[in-house]
Amino acid sequence: LRFTFIALPWRPIARFTGVSDYEIDPSSGKLAKQIDYWDSIDLKPNGEYQRSSKVQGLNDLVDQLFNPAQPTDQELPYELLRRGADYSVRRYPATLGAQVIYENRPEGYDLLGSFCSGYNQQNKKISPFVPSIITVPRTTSSSEKKRLQDKVMRWPLTIVSSSSNQNHAGGNKNNIPEPSTNAISIDAQPEFVVAVLRFTSAATADSVAYYTKQLEVILARDGLRPLSNDLFTVAQFDAIFSVGDRRNEIWIPIEVPDYWQI
Repeated sequence: LRFTFIALPWRPIARFTGVSDYEIDPSSGKLAKQIDYWDSIDLKPNGEYQRSSKVQGLNDLVDQLFNPAQPTDQELPYELLRRGADYSVRRYPATLGAQVIYENRPEGYDLLGSFCSGYNQQNKKISPFVPSIITVPRTTSSSEKKRLQDKVMRWPLTIVSSSSNQNHAGGNKNNIPEPSTNAISIDAQPEFVVAVLRFTSAATADSVAYYTKQLEVILARDGLRPLSNDLFTVAQFDAIFSVGDRRNEIWIPIEVPDYWQI
């Protein structure tokens, strides 16, 4: 459920996800009762649901109306599967993107920024989606630290439809120019589902490890299973040298339960 509250001048958007229980009258075969549960207030450990008070529901609504999440320009669209109290679950579409192997983060931003600014075979400017998606190996042994080929930054460029191959600019996947350097490659990312935990501090190695652990605990609590634990995945929505609160997110790909299967 999603609606825009037009009575307020900033037109906030409220979102609710959850489940509904239906009771059918056996004599008539008609719906006799419906109980709705919101993930944000009714979801309990082990994935069970229990109705919360109307006051909690009202507080959740008011919080969304008066403390709305600020959208990010050119954000990669997604389907919201769960808006929990302390995390969310999203389904992202298949994309084509540019990725680079990097040693330090400014190097990755510089290479991808140059590519999108026209340093490519067609001298073509591209408007990438945000966020920057960064994957880093979790192993920190001295031998593994040398495997920098596993440290990757990716910018989604175009959404690929299975039926039309249309991208966000209305063209097709062949509109992506060839890079002018071998440091950048164009890759295909299939549709995926991730659990998401947002944090506002800098995405340092310590903070990424800390918030990843926090999200893993939450997933275990709610009965959701990560696909693997080989990589840290960080989504960064702001410019690299932003100050103040940032929009950073931990992403953990998860196994998709039957109730979220398409």
